Amino acid sequence: MTNRRTFLAGAGIAALGAVVPGIANAATTDRLKSLVDSQLAGAAGKGYPSLVIGLFDRHGQYVAGTGNSGQPDGRRPDGRTVYQIGSITKTFTGLAVALEVVHGRRRFEDPLQRYLPGWLHLPTWQGRQITIGDVATHTSGIPSFPESWKKRPDVDWRDPYAIFTLKDVAETLRETTLPREPGKVFDYSNLATGLQGQSLAIGEEAAYESVVRPRITGPLGLRDTSTAVRGEQYARKAVGHNESGAVTPDWHVRTCAAAGALYGTVDDLLRYVRAYLAPARGPLGEAMRLVRQPRFAVDPVRNIGVNWLLEPLPRSGKQLVWHNGGTGGFRSFAGFCPDSGTGVAILTNIAKEVDPIAVELLDAVSGP
Repeated sequence: MTNRRTFLAGAGIAALGAVVPGIANAATTDRLKSLVDSQLAGAAGKGYPSLVIGLFDRHGQYVAGTGNSGQPDGRRPDGRTVYQIGSITKTFTGLAVALEVVHGRRRFEDPLQRYLPGWLHLPTWQGRQITIGDVATHTSGIPSFPESWKKRPDVDWRDPYAIFTLKDVAETLRETTLPREPGKVFDYSNLATGLQGQSLAIGEEAAYESVVRPRITGPLGLRDTSTAVRGEQYARKAVGHNESGAVTPDWHVRTCAAAGALYGTVDDLLRYVRAYLAPARGPLGEAMRLVRQPRFAVDPVRNIGVNWLLEPLPRSGKQLVWHNGGTGGFRSFAGFCPDSGTGVAILTNIAKEVDPIAVELLDAVSGP
C-alpha cells in the first residue's frame, strides 16, 4: 500500500548465513534450490525477521523460508505462512474489473462514476470524467492518501487507513481538484483503486472479498487469500514489524480494501502467477490475458496494463510482469516472465523491500 513505483534496474542482494531448507517436489531442479537458498542465507543479516521465497521455471518449483514468523511456538515460515500482501491486492481488483469487461458489463472507456453511487461523486477535469481505464493505469489524478487525511489528529500511523469511512471518502472527493487531465500522467493512487473496488461492491473488506472469492480466489484454489485471518490461519500468521524492527499491528484498509486488504501465502501467490502463464479457457482466462496487455507507458522502459506493471529485467531483458506490496509490517512481491515461463513470490514480515531479491532471482532463472 505504500508507494509502489520502485525501479527494478540494477537490483541485487548478497547471500550470507544459515538457511531453513524447503521441501522440493520431484521436478524441482537443483538450480532453483541453490538460487533460493543462497538468497535466504543472507536474510537475517539483511534484517528480515522471516522471509519466504518461491521460485519456478518450466521444469519445477522450489519454496523455502527462513527466520521466525513471530508465533509463540517459534514455528519457522514456509509456503503456507500467512502475511499481508498489500498492494498485490490491486492485481486481483484489476482482474475483477477485466472480468466485467470480458462479460460485456463495462468498458475501460466508461466513466467510473457510472458504477458508483451519486454520493461518491468523482472530480472531473474541464468536463473530462475519470474512466475505469484511468484508474486501472494509475492516471486518474486522484491523490493516493489525501492531504486532508494526513492532517487528521486521530490517524494512527501504525494503521493509517483504519479510521476512514465511506463518508470520509465522499467528503474528500468533494474537496478534490484534479491536478491535470486524467489519462496523461502515471501517479500511483491507493484511493483511486479503492474506488474501483467500491464500484464492484460498496462496503468494506467483507464486501470486497465477496467479489474476489467467487470470481478469482475460489476458482484458482487460493484458499489462504482473503481479507481477514480466520480459524486455523492464526497459527500460521506472521507478526509484522516496522522499519525499525519493532512489532507493529496489521493494517485494516476497510473502504480502500481493493487497494491492499488481502492476506496471502507464497504457495497461493505462486499458484496465482502460474495461472497467468497458462490461462484456462473461459472468461477468467481471457481476463488474465487482458490485464497483462500494456495500456499506458509509464516511462521509456515501463508500461502498465490493468494494475500489473511490465518492464524488462535489467540483465536478461526478458519482460517481467510484476507488482509488489507493503503495509506497516509487511512487504511482498509477485511476478512472472511470460517468455521464459518463470515466476517468483516473496513475502516478509518487516517493512523492508524484497524487490531486489525477486529481480535477482528472476534474472538468474530466466536466462539470456
